Amino acid sequence: MKKVFLVLVVVIVFIVAVFLLWGDRHESADNEGRITGKDVSREAKEAVQTTLRYTVQEKDDYMRNMEQELRDMDVSMGELKEKAVRLGGEARRELDEKIEVLKEKRAAAAEKLERMKAASGRAWEDLKEDTDESVRDLKDTFARILSRFRE
Repeated sequence: MKKVFLVLVVVIVFIVAVFLLWGDRHESADNEGRITGKDVSREAKEAVQTTLRYTVQEKDDYMRNMEQELRDMDVSMGELKEKAVRLGGEARRELDEKIEVLKEKRAAAAEKLERMKAASGRAWEDLKEDTDESVRDLKDTFARILSRFRE
């Protein structure tokens, strides 16, 4: 999907450049009803603007989803903390240590998400992959801890 999107952007930019450079040379006043270089240039510009709006929308959706993932993890971690309080002795100490690991991983994921807010273009794509991995690691760690301390 990412490669298709990138190819689409490159093609659109190329079309815009071609018609901006040569479009006006091939127009004549008697081309009424025909598509002109200006028409193609205008439509290509609209396509680029639409693509950019789509990219911003995709980023905003991703950010909202990831922020919700972290809020959900906060709730789950809170429930795990409550469970730790009910445990005693060695089990409680071990779970408290695991919760600290989760807190560190959650903080790392949140930091990456914050960096994404200011990023654009290729940097955003790179950070997206890194953030996805960080959240996936957080969830996997949580699942392992939860399976270890099932009541």
